[in-house]
Amino acid sequence: MPPGRFTSVAAEAVGIFQWSEPGKPRKAEEGALVTEKDVLGVIMTGSGAATPVLSARAGRVSKLFIEAGQAVEYGQPILLLESR
Repeated sequence: MPPGRFTSVAAEAVGIFQWSEPGKPRKAEEGALVTEKDVLGVIMTGSGAATPVLSARAGRVSKLFIEAGQAVEYGQPILLLESR
């Protein structure tokens, strides 16, 4: 695998992960194409704040590591993006 081909998208907060913002369609499905700064999910923190999980670059969602409703820790991998 060439260096830089895959990028891990990790949690930037501690909380409960959801694949989409309320009322918005889910963008992160395996095989889906995403663009830089797409909201790929949200983390609901203990204070009730929603922290968005953003795509760092454009690419294809290669692998999902967690499920909706799962508790996540800061830095925990959520999904893997493959560069286009």
